[in-house]
Amino acid sequence: MANELYVISDLGHLNNHGSNNKIIADEFFNVTNIFSANFLYKNGAKRVTFSPEMTKIRLDTFKKNFFDEFNEEPNLEKIVYGHEELMISKYCPIAKTYDTNIGCNLCYQNQYYLKDRFDDKYPLINDGFCNVKIMHSKPLNLIDYLQTIIKTGIIITWPGIIIVRINMRKRRSRPGKTILAKAKAARAFMISERNV
Repeated sequence: MANELYVISDLGHLNNHGSNNKIIADEFFNVTNIFSANFLYKNGAKRVTFSPEMTKIRLDTFKKNFFDEFNEEPNLEKIVYGHEELMISKYCPIAKTYDTNIGCNLCYQNQYYLKDRFDDKYPLINDGFCNVKIMHSKPLNLIDYLQTIIKTGIIITWPGIIIVRINMRKRRSRPGKTILAKAKAARAFMISERNV
């Protein structure tokens, strides 16, 4: 598996995998400035994912500022679709509700949610180690803005190839097929589809 890319979300993983230069620094590094992106590159990241908080104005100037400061092009990606992770918990409300033990695998049999007072449903996703990810009730959806993002030039890493990421839980669902069709119509090249 020497050609695999690893998506990492904390410095400990960077220290463990950084030397193989097959690392994508995920959105949880909260990259909002050129210095944090450069730090990740210098410590082994091959590509850096922007923080979801990055505004269009900041995206527009990022690439130029990075080049002006470090005299090299950044290798970046932008998440354009997916439910954002709000938190991760070692406490499992599913196991507690059904009075089972950790490792019960109920979360693999059905989709569970936390519901708020506005009836918004926040999906609960198992991370594979019985830690529960609480996802946002509504997906981030920048698909209709792909052409605008592409025009900024910020995520071009080599001529004609655009790197965006689409995080989907159900790729074959009707919304999933629509999202992929719109991304392909915008001539975006998806490098990773990660199930959360």
